[in-house]
Amino acid sequence: MTILNSLRKLAGLEPSKRSGPPVGGADAAPTTRDLADDHRQWIALGNEGRFFEAIKLCLATVEKPEDHFLACSFLGYAYYQTTKYDLAIDYLEIALRMNPGDYYAAFFLAHALKAVGRKPESLKWFTACCRQHPDHAEEICDSALPMAVAAGDSAESAEFFGVFESLAAEQRVSSSLVEKSLFFQGRDGELQDAIKAGTAGDGLSLRRISSVADWLAGVDSGESSLHSLGEAEVIRVVMPAANRQAANEETSVDASAPYVAELADASIVGGSSLIYVGRDVVLSDLLADRRYGRYVSLQYDTSVAAQRHDALLVRAIDAPQCLPEGVMLCGLASECYGHWFAEFLPRLRYLEQHPRFAEMPIIVDDGMPKSHHDFLRALVANPLHILPRGTALKVGKLVVAPTMTFFPVELFTDHAVPPERQASWTAGALRYIGERIRSRLGESARAADRIFLSRRNSTWRRLVNEEEILNDLQQLGFRAVFLEQCSFAEQVRIFQGAEFVVAPNGSALNNLIFASPDVKALVIGQKNHFNWGGWLGPMMDLGYSPVFLSGEPIGDEANKHSDYTIPVAEVRRTIEQMLDKG
Repeated sequence: MTILNSLRKLAGLEPSKRSGPPVGGADAAPTTRDLADDHRQWIALGNEGRFFEAIKLCLATVEKPEDHFLACSFLGYAYYQTTKYDLAIDYLEIALRMNPGDYYAAFFLAHALKAVGRKPESLKWFTACCRQHPDHAEEICDSALPMAVAAGDSAESAEFFGVFESLAAEQRVSSSLVEKSLFFQGRDGELQDAIKAGTAGDGLSLRRISSVADWLAGVDSGESSLHSLGEAEVIRVVMPAANRQAANEETSVDASAPYVAELADASIVGGSSLIYVGRDVVLSDLLADRRYGRYVSLQYDTSVAAQRHDALLVRAIDAPQCLPEGVMLCGLASECYGHWFAEFLPRLRYLEQHPRFAEMPIIVDDGMPKSHHDFLRALVANPLHILPRGTALKVGKLVVAPTMTFFPVELFTDHAVPPERQASWTAGALRYIGERIRSRLGESARAADRIFLSRRNSTWRRLVNEEEILNDLQQLGFRAVFLEQCSFAEQVRIFQGAEFVVAPNGSALNNLIFASPDVKALVIGQKNHFNWGGWLGPMMDLGYSPVFLSGEPIGDEANKHSDYTIPVAEVRRTIEQMLDKG
């Protein structure tokens, strides 16, 4: 079955008699059918983040999308947004053969080629975009600069920088982008001269990266301090076997060395995990990690203009708000339940060791769901200081603690971080959260409910045939649960009352710690289990025995956010086997 027909089948459509996009080229002349109104509908869905629905609608509307520029360009864009980069490249190349001068098709093709590691080709397309569309030079060059620097003395890099310098001379790119170019090329002296002269755009400043411990070791000040809290935990990592076809693979890794630190006159920014100290230092244990810090991407941190392995180019850090003292529990991705549960809240175990912890306000980000705050208040009773995103705050005494492990929000696509080193749990952190919540909210007297944790409302990593599976499981007494619609207390009660949990993989599974260790749990995931071993091992240490079932990814199986599907009969058979075991 061809790629296009496979996608049509998954979308619930009849297979086309024509194969998918030709690899070598589209020789057929584009048809004249006007798709403008249809295209507007697809784009509207995409603007709402409903790319899968938009793709389905496009494939249902157009019998041969490879014969229509608007269909090909949209599918290329949509597949890029859903990280199905190979499909995006196929369709965008066809679109550009039909309309070689289209800016957006060329721009997203360059990005898709970069995402799959075809960087010389990507850089050529970015350079061609600059030449053909100088009015878009700012966003093109901003995307291409790091790759051009990494390309060294290559012909592609030389060609790009030749075009870039011409655009800069014509003032087609901003002074900020010129400063970024100096930063990426390591021309820090020239960059500092521009900063001192006041010509650096957006009030940019250059700051070197340091860990909290390394910076405090070199600071001659009695107002800042770090207190070690003992030896690092050893994390049991158990990689789930694929559909029980082989034994689980097991290893172990060390957690982060626990500490609690007090930093004098530090500044932070809402929605960012960075800590600014002194005139030219930014603290980040994550970025400063000697093994893997260079692979961490800060693309979603709006306070960062550019990053290198050793330094950041950051936007102006003005601190109109001041706080005498506070505990830092804010940062990048704090609004995401998985990060809030696994990256932020476990720090409380260490933070509580500060002698004045109970007297200090906890600094959290604005815009988090109310359930996040309720979760925090169920663990500790401190007052909260709400920090608006993008707003700077200067704190006279800032108390900080590390994450359980190396815990990146995003990694560069060509990273070399092994799965067991990506955001593992510790048994101690799971035990701390589970016991504290039970002591505050009590326990359920009876666990008899069978629940299915739906991801129907998610925009990525969706179980595409979820509805079909749920319809079948209802015959076994399962009901759908939408945790995003529940208060935190309701979520706890749901898991406390669960006899059997079936769930597509997602952060909601962290709530399993609120259930009895006797709970039966089936985790439905993609073919690859990525870093789930760092969750499964600690859960097993606490007496839980989740079973994993692997599906087939739609698109890039190396992308942990790809959608996937799994046969209904396989899910039913696994559940019946688990029930038979009692």
